[in-house]
Amino acid sequence: MNKTIDQLIKEAIIVHQNGKLEEADNLYRFILREQPQLADIHNNLAVVLGQQGKLEEALISYKKAIEYKPDYFDAHINLANVLRMQNKNDEAKLHYKKAIELKTDSPDAYNNLG
Repeated sequence: MNKTIDQLIKEAIIVHQNGKLEEADNLYRFILREQPQLADIHNNLAVVLGQQGKLEEALISYKKAIEYKPDYFDAHINLANVLRMQNKNDEAKLHYKKAIELKTDSPDAYNNLG
């Protein structure tokens, strides 16, 4: 029996939450091959990649999430955090500022912007 994309997404999130990063990575990538426009899945994949220490790949996935959903608050915050970890502070500030534009009541965005 073939699983639907929704079923695969639920499975990927569960394995990710259970710390099975390689399995989550594979599932997220499979889902994106089928439906590359899913910004949430690009964001989730980027989180997994970051947890695996693959920061450059994570940056690409966060940027893809934002490409498909420019007003994606979490992706802007997450991207900025990774950029800051890489000492790309000017670029990080741009994404923190965008996050603040999207969600003016976010203490995380303000705190991270410094």
